[in-house]
Formats: sequence, structure tokens, C-alpha cells
Amino acid sequence: MMAGLIAITATVGSDQRMEADARATLETFHVKGNAKDLDGLMEYIHDDCIVSSANQDLIRGREAFRNMYARMLSAYTNINLSVDIVETRTVGEEVEIMWYTVGRRTNATTGVVENLRSANMALFKYDQAGKMRFYRVSNHPAEPATP
Repeated sequence: MMAGLIAITATVGSDQRMEADARATLETFHVKGNAKDLDGLMEYIHDDCIVSSANQDLIRGREAFRNMYARMLSAYTNINLSVDIVETRTVGEEVEIMWYTVGRRTNATTGVVENLRSANMALFKYDQAGKMRFYRVSNHPAEPATP
């Protein structure tokens, strides 16, 4: 009976470690984005990453992700976004996180400060080197929360 308890504890500990790694990946990714550090962002993207965003085709793979983010980062002079995590759970060898990205960014062409709030869901998983990375991502504009 004791061996069964140990196995359950090991699994829960593994889930907690995976979730902590995925949260750290998400939070560091946003720090790199605010700093407009494209190479830093790419450290957190799985080779087989697929991104679904409103009003654009699926982004497939690291190079397509780099191109999308290079365009986005160049479109804004100041980016100040934060993460509001709603739910985190482990599903097999992947971690699912649902969150809102909230904040402001300044349009590089017009100088207009834009408020941003997007609803996001991503699956994170370890790559072959053991680093937690974004694997599947979906993000879409969201209405401000009502009190």
C-alpha cells in the first residue's frame, strides 16, 4: 500500500513541477516581449509550434512564429503587457494554461496608445533538451471583464 502512495505523490510532484515550468515559460515570454527581445522569445518556442490567432492563418513552426512576432514587435514602440493566469492543468506530458494578456502598447506609426486584452490558451511541453516550450497557442481579442 505504501508503494502506491509514493507513486501518487511522485506523479503529483511531477505535475506541479511541469506546471511551475510552464508558468515560468509564459511569464518570462511576456517579459521578453515587453523588452522587444525577439531572440529571447524564440528560446521558448517549440520547433513544432502552431499558433491560432484572430484574423490570420495558422502559424506553423518556429520560422513562421519568428516572422509573425518580428512584424508585431516592429509595429509598436512601447509594449507593456502582463499575464493574468486563469487556469493551469497537466494533461499527460503537456501543460495547459489559460490566461489573459492585458496591458498597453504604442503604435509605431500613429503614436496611439492601444489597450490590449486577449484571451489565450496554450499547451506547453518539454523539448528533447528538457526545456519547457510553447507547443500549441490560441489567442483572440477579449472584451474587458465586467464587475
